[in-house]
Amino acid sequence: MVRYQWRVANDAPGKFTWSELDGSDVWGFLRDFLLRWPMLVIAIGLPLWVVQRRRRHPSDPTLETGPSIAATWTVVSFGGLLLAAYRSSAGIGFVPIPDTPAHHYLLAFSVALCIWFAVALDTIIRVLLRRWSALAVAAVAVGITAWSVPGWRNRSDFVAGRSVAQSTYAQFDHFAAVDWIRAHTNDDDTFLNYRTGPWNDAMLPGTAGRKSVAINLGNFSNPFVDFDARQEDAARMLQAVRRCEMERFERLARPYGRVRFVISETGASLASSCPDRIPTVYRDSGVTIQRVNPPGRAPNS
Repeated sequence: MVRYQWRVANDAPGKFTWSELDGSDVWGFLRDFLLRWPMLVIAIGLPLWVVQRRRRHPSDPTLETGPSIAATWTVVSFGGLLLAAYRSSAGIGFVPIPDTPAHHYLLAFSVALCIWFAVALDTIIRVLLRRWSALAVAAVAVGITAWSVPGWRNRSDFVAGRSVAQSTYAQFDHFAAVDWIRAHTNDDDTFLNYRTGPWNDAMLPGTAGRKSVAINLGNFSNPFVDFDARQEDAARMLQAVRRCEMERFERLARPYGRVRFVISETGASLASSCPDRIPTVYRDSGVTIQRVNPPGRAPNS
């Protein structure tokens, strides 16, 4: 992990976090996250489990490995969550932790709580129902699953996310541009993204299996390339095409391979002083694609 951290040139993906896990809101989020009935089960069942283990196996160290790993996992993930949430605070910035978003630690902490919940629930049921405890544990597990599935299925990650996806799908004519890119460009062709907008957020060239010089979303850009440098190079390339400085464009584009297309939102395409060098080759209700004809290549060919 340390070796990869040294190679990170774009730290935006690692610094992205949910607004709820920002340092100013994290305690309110954790309060709502922890004050739920599963935590009551853990609070009751876990002490019972600890007491029972000590009574049954007072001096067997081999039985402590699993609980020790789970306990360490819980402490480290919760500590990492707080450090990541307060990363920019005074003093915390000097703590050498990886640039990992706070919600990644929240996931690890949630998994740890699930483990403790299962242990605590099993202990409580076995204490209350000694004779039919195994059957009761299975029945309760099935009941909790059946009760939880509707809420899990209808959570905002599914409902709101699906609604946005359907809207985007309709806006871009069922992603017809993706099919066009796959059918009419080479595997090594690279795109320039002109301006920002929902078309850029959809990352259409990448969806079609093609590369882009840069995208306008640092959080979703490659962490091992310089985001700012690529943004600057892309802006210079677009400026060169706009001014019809095709030799300069080729010189700037050379490090990025075959930069042959400009993609933009329909109605906001790139205007050039030599429009024959950047003809429009595809347009739908969402995006416009223009082909860049480099020096030595016949216009409109």
